[in-house]
Amino acid sequence: MTFEKIIKDLEKLIETSKVGFVSKNIAINDWLFVQNSIDYLPVLYSISSITYQEEYFTEQSDHLYDLSQVIFWDSKPVGILPLTLSSKDKELFLTSQGRPVVQPLVLDQIPRSSQKKIFSECANLVQTINENYKIKEFCLQEIYSSKCHISTWYEHFLTKNFVPNNQFSLILNLEQTYEEIKRNYRKSYKSLINKGKKNWEVHIFQEDFMRWEEFQDLHEQVSGRRTRSKKTWKIQADNLKDKNAIFIYIVDNEEIMVGGAYFDLSKDEANYSVGVYRRDLVTQPLGHIIQDKAIQHFIMLGIKRYKIGNKPFPVLNQDLSDKDISIAEFKSGFGAEMYIEPQLIKSN
Repeated sequence: MTFEKIIKDLEKLIETSKVGFVSKNIAINDWLFVQNSIDYLPVLYSISSITYQEEYFTEQSDHLYDLSQVIFWDSKPVGILPLTLSSKDKELFLTSQGRPVVQPLVLDQIPRSSQKKIFSECANLVQTINENYKIKEFCLQEIYSSKCHISTWYEHFLTKNFVPNNQFSLILNLEQTYEEIKRNYRKSYKSLINKGKKNWEVHIFQEDFMRWEEFQDLHEQVSGRRTRSKKTWKIQADNLKDKNAIFIYIVDNEEIMVGGAYFDLSKDEANYSVGVYRRDLVTQPLGHIIQDKAIQHFIMLGIKRYKIGNKPFPVLNQDLSDKDISIAEFKSGFGAEMYIEPQLIKSN
């Protein structure tokens, strides 16, 4: 069966659902309505992030189709479900833009009984796709959305013998003053940040796209090659223009860029995306002063949480490198707390 035929069959399957689903590409304004109305919007559900992730994932796939759905209840848009169907080497994959499939987001004002039915129907849809097309590699994840409880969506897959595989994220509560947050910085960071501010200038991107191109060149120099397409860089530039991201960079006394970092934003969450620093300055506190500047800026923007990165453990990943552990240890020093983001993997 061709990929195009599978898509047509899936569209018919979606139409028969007991919940009203409409493709994100058709109901983009309804997606934006839910995105702007929900109490807490993780970055991964934002249109800006989805657009980037899909382009990046397209480069790694033979075929890719955006299956993301706006969820309707009583003829009103009430939720969103990011989904992507792709193929590589004749194998099908169901993901959320190349990542584990994330839980549906539903407006809080919807009655709990209705939410349960919505979650159940979304789970049935995903389960049916997996079974009908014999998808071998499948993973889903309940990501942080400011709620403490586990959704009935996650519970559904537990009852279907999916295997838990817990993951953890470092998340900083920004609903406090900068002074309160800084008190929880690792002690050594405070002097390192002061030292860095004396030696380097830190800037927040202000439509200076020559600096953005300089950052791309620095990324290529440090990586030793161009790791992704110009189109993905262009999408990130558009996100900067639309205030869906920020870029913070450091220059030396000759105004030459020595490092920088790009952060995705939703109305509630900041997400550390990519950072790069000149190799000969690896012992300097460049990352420290950028993170400190970013935290101050996020507070000014009124963002609720900063998702600084994953917290990996060797017991969960035997291939974990010393570099991965070192990066996580660095990120842990800014006062973020560890939150579980439970995953479930399809049991063979």
